Amino acid sequence: MFELINQKTYRILFMLGVFATLIATLSVITGVVSPILFSDKLAHALIFFVLSFLLSHWLQSRYGLWSIVALALFGLLIEVIQYYLPWRSFSWRDWFADIFGILLYQIIHTIKWWFIRRRNSKILPTDSSN
Repeated sequence: MFELINQKTYRILFMLGVFATLIATLSVITGVVSPILFSDKLAHALIFFVLSFLLSHWLQSRYGLWSIVALALFGLLIEVIQYYLPWRSFSWRDWFADIFGILLYQIIHTIKWWFIRRRNSKILPTDSSN
């Protein structure tokens, strides 16, 4: 599923996503995100959901707990950087939204693999010669 592009492309897209996230973190942003149309917390969750998707498809079987922790620490790093920028601020809620996006992807990822394994176990012939 979603293997439309190769592993190298997922790696490049992940790196671009991290770079774009850092640029947005360091930028002076005023009035770009409308609070009515798109909340800041939803944006955080969506960004980290997409980063999780890209990282898992880049790393494939190597994607696991350490990847999830690394993404969460990246979100915390962003908040720490924003603490030191006079035009931005640290927010635990933003970091929790980042973690929510990561965990939401992980739940969907786990369910997807559960269904794939279940489907494959039904398709594969079983040895009925006992």
